[in-house]
Amino acid sequence: MSPTSNPAEGFSERRDCTVRALTNVSGAPYATVHAVFAAHGRKNRRGIALKKVLQSVAHDLGLTARIVRRSGSVERLLRDHPVGRLVVTTRGHAFAVINGVIYDTHATSELRHVKRAWLVTRAGGAE
Repeated sequence: MSPTSNPAEGFSERRDCTVRALTNVSGAPYATVHAVFAAHGRKNRRGIALKKVLQSVAHDLGLTARIVRRSGSVERLLRDHPVGRLVVTTRGHAFAVINGVIYDTHATSELRHVKRAWLVTRAGGAE
């Protein structure tokens, strides 16, 4: 069972898994990450294609995002990347992985197929 994370408490949002995932890995306040995503075209209560904007959003938050996986299972991702902060996308969903632990608003099966995973670090390479 994975921990759940609700950084959006107090917001009336949905379809914001991308915002939640980056909030979890960045440590920035949800409101800040939400505003940066909005500046990059995300509408309230609407999803956004993370692969198109993650690197720009991360840059605006003083982070870098580098793709480390383009396919495979969540289980394999966890095995291959036991350390680090990752934003992971599966079909229609995004969540965070921090040092091998999944942070999501609901349980995520380790059998799910990963579409992409980005390693997120502070600009300059520090974690």
